[in-house]
Amino acid sequence: MAATLCFTSPARKSVNQTPISPALSWCSLPSSLMRTARYRYGRASLSGRLAVSPLDTLVHSIAFICSANICRSLMAHAIFDFESTRRGHRVNVLSAGVWSGFEGVLAAAEARITCDRHGTPMPKFVSTHIASEDVSGATRVFAMERSHVSALAADSRISPERISLLGEFDPQRRGSEIDDPIGQDTAAFERCYERLRDCIVHYLDTTDDFD
Repeated sequence: MAATLCFTSPARKSVNQTPISPALSWCSLPSSLMRTARYRYGRASLSGRLAVSPLDTLVHSIAFICSANICRSLMAHAIFDFESTRRGHRVNVLSAGVWSGFEGVLAAAEARITCDRHGTPMPKFVSTHIASEDVSGATRVFAMERSHVSALAADSRISPERISLLGEFDPQRRGSEIDDPIGQDTAAFERCYERLRDCIVHYLDTTDDFD
């Protein structure tokens, strides 16, 4: 049986590396999440840094922004990664939160479980603050609420015309904002996931952003 390498990744990260808190050991993660990380980002080096991904060479990037980057934007990240790959788009997907104090926090358990249940496991499962994620070159930056749009608009790195409310792409027109399911039951996470998926699928089916 092959031995499992246990290490702690440094807090500092580059744009295309998954951020890991200094206190978060990879060996403390569920095995399914470790498998996802290895599949998505490759093997870790002995220094604790993740190997460079082929995604580093991609032209387009899409970013999802919510409050803490532990529920909505991480689920959207997973859905978009799956749906864009299925369509043959080579897109680097990013996600972050506008609230400080959550850097390196694991995704909400119910959010991870919901993504797994739908066959779209999270390729990223720890929170990143918007100040630590370079979204300046993103083709489009999706926000969940108007307050997130305001926070993004205050960032001079991001062109306002590239910021959109994800809910505006809802084919069922259930409102432009997508509610946070944190602290609620499984049904709330299911509703949130389904709404995120509907918006993302509609966007991908109608956009010319990748032409």
